Amino acid sequence: MSEIACNTVATYPLRFGLYDPFVCWILPHLDVSTLGTLAKLNKSWRKMTEDSYVWIYMFKKMGIPRVISKNKEVPRNYKEDFRVLYPITLSGRQIEGIFGDVIGKIPGIREEVFNELNTPDPFELEKLQRENYVVVVVPNWPHVSLKLNESKNLCVRDISYKINVFLMRRHVVAQGLSYAEQEGCVKEKGFEVASLLTRGIFDKAQIVTTGTCPDGCAPCTYARTSDTVLKGNVLYNLIIGGGDPLSGMRICKYCSASNLVGVAPCKSAEVV
Repeated sequence: MSEIACNTVATYPLRFGLYDPFVCWILPHLDVSTLGTLAKLNKSWRKMTEDSYVWIYMFKKMGIPRVISKNKEVPRNYKEDFRVLYPITLSGRQIEGIFGDVIGKIPGIREEVFNELNTPDPFELEKLQRENYVVVVVPNWPHVSLKLNESKNLCVRDISYKINVFLMRRHVVAQGLSYAEQEGCVKEKGFEVASLLTRGIFDKAQIVTTGTCPDGCAPCTYARTSDTVLKGNVLYNLIIGGGDPLSGMRICKYCSASNLVGVAPCKSAEVV
């Protein structure tokens, strides 16, 4: 039995009384819908399924960043946090199913970013941010640190894998403007322009899981990113879009239909 399972079995009887240890162990391993069904059985089941240990484990199991409070003395309602984040998060578990293993620890999400999900979208005031935005877990390339050994030769000291968490708008804004104008537009609202990696992971995941693409061809839209490429003496911001489930995504440096090109507002959401 794993360390997590042993701790769960040992802890639950102390918290809830003489419950069946096997039932207490199995709860965190159930899916969300099953937990919801059990919670409707009676008060005892509801109390057990609402315990923070169950939902902390669910965050870890699903690869969803857990909300980190500034005030450690006030307990969080992790079940409610999970209910909000689960449907709008491109999680580590989903990333693994599409791109392969995610190596490293997924950082928590800042409390103030989480609270913003219940505020109006600054680019569409009649909707809340949680209706228009997605939390994206972005695995990064391994960071390799070097050192000189006793023979004065370079060798690897450490390899670490940094995982980032971003809050990004599903659909682009500021179409038809220059990049400088688009960047100014999103920065005025407290955001940055999404990178090619972040936007590309999101688009690919949407194609695989839903068969649709936010930067697709029906309607045709493109997302200009913060990543650049130098062609001659001109620096271009790379564009991704015009994609569909059959042909995949297009990445280019220029799009003649500038009225179709926008940017995806994005901000770092992780606890530093």
